[in-house]
Amino acid sequence: MFSRIIGIGSPFGLDRIGIEVVERLKTASLAQQIELIVLDRPGLSLVDYFDVDSLLIVDAVLTDGPVGEVHNIDIRALEKNSKNLSTHNAGIVDAIVLARSLNVIPANLQILGINIGTDSISTDSEPEIPAKWIQGAKDKIIELTGKE
Repeated sequence: MFSRIIGIGSPFGLDRIGIEVVERLKTASLAQQIELIVLDRPGLSLVDYFDVDSLLIVDAVLTDGPVGEVHNIDIRALEKNSKNLSTHNAGIVDAIVLARSLNVIPANLQILGINIGTDSISTDSEPEIPAKWIQGAKDKIIELTGKE
């Protein structure tokens, strides 16, 4: 069971899917038992939210796989393959590396990524996010938490 779920992204384009998923969870019964937070491009300040034992982060990912597919991200592999640890445009990996070095990493940290596709970067600030993508992510969160 997670004590906190964070949806991250930007308010633009399909990158906002992590935020949208968590916003929609706020009406579900699990919102009574799990703290739900949305963050707009938190960078290294994401570490400030690692003060729980169990944390789930929901974010958009870019892969060659089917768009809308929900992925459980392997954090160790993500850290190992990360090459750009910069304070500029810092992302989830940078925050995890910093948290680990500060010994503030949650005991149970998981990342749920929703594939928005490699060619989905749009100048349209509000493209339609398909309902089935959001529902697929919500279903996975319900499976992971055991709560609806």
